Amino acid sequence: RASMEKTTEDLVKIKLVLIDKFSKEYVHKYNKTNRFIDVDFNSLEANINQQTWVVLLDFLGLGAKIHDEDIEEKDDSPVTQKDLPKQEEPVNSVVNLKVKCFSLRLNKPDYELSRAQMTKFSAHINTRDGNLSVSGQLGSISLTDQSPHGILYRERFMTDGQKAALVFDVFKYGLPDP
Repeated sequence: RASMEKTTEDLVKIKLVLIDKFSKEYVHKYNKTNRFIDVDFNSLEANINQQTWVVLLDFLGLGAKIHDEDIEEKDDSPVTQKDLPKQEEPVNSVVNLKVKCFSLRLNKPDYELSRAQMTKFSAHINTRDGNLSVSGQLGSISLTDQSPHGILYRERFMTDGQKAALVFDVFKYGLPDP
């Protein structure tokens, strides 16, 4: 009987390496980095309606902030050193993220509103001493209008995929910002 080979790729591969900061190799070999994370997604598809979109934004902390005046009470007492929260040492991390293909469908109750697809996304995220550095690229992206109004021109935005559709490099200083 012939051996069966794996014909499908895994949905996600995750590799996590945690480094003890008291290790002898922590400074020289790992450059004071506490964790290394590699995440490689094959193909993902998500369907979102208005309600799930709002829940997702709230979960990520990007939703609308509700200001409650009853919670915020003025306290005129002086702040002492023991009242301040203890400063924790920052965790230095390196994250490599890859997504082969991601499709997103936005739905209304009666019909599909739009579809977005991106391919060949990769990002390198580095958090060091409170600073954040993100760099990467996006191979291709397309946005199609699936609504009844988009019947004449379905393709609203497309890239050909021959070159990277987007190359990015972002740096954010931690606190205190110089």
